[in-house]
Amino acid sequence: MTGSFLRAQNNSAKADFTRIVFSSISGPVRDALIYSPTPVIRNASIPRNLRVRGVFKFDLDNGIPYDVRVVQSTGYKGLDDAVVEVLRTWRFRPHRLVWATIPIEFRSVSSSKS
Repeated sequence: MTGSFLRAQNNSAKADFTRIVFSSISGPVRDALIYSPTPVIRNASIPRNLRVRGVFKFDLDNGIPYDVRVVQSTGYKGLDDAVVEVLRTWRFRPHRLVWATIPIEFRSVSSSKS
């Protein structure tokens, strides 16, 4: 019984996760970016090998996003929420932009994490 329990724990530790890769960011936003991590989706809320597009708008104060919203959904609420959350952590060169609306294309990359 102990062996089965340990195997179950080890299997759950290697659960699938999906990392979203930004395949393109268009406009002057790219030149102003200083820090731009990508979102990680840690559940099965989006299919593998997905390619989608969403449009997001954010207002900036001295290079820091303070109001991030979805203009056009990707069609996946979990993905939209993860993108909004990660866009809040992005940093831009100060005084370059006061707001931006950016289309972002995504592709999912599935792998295992130990």
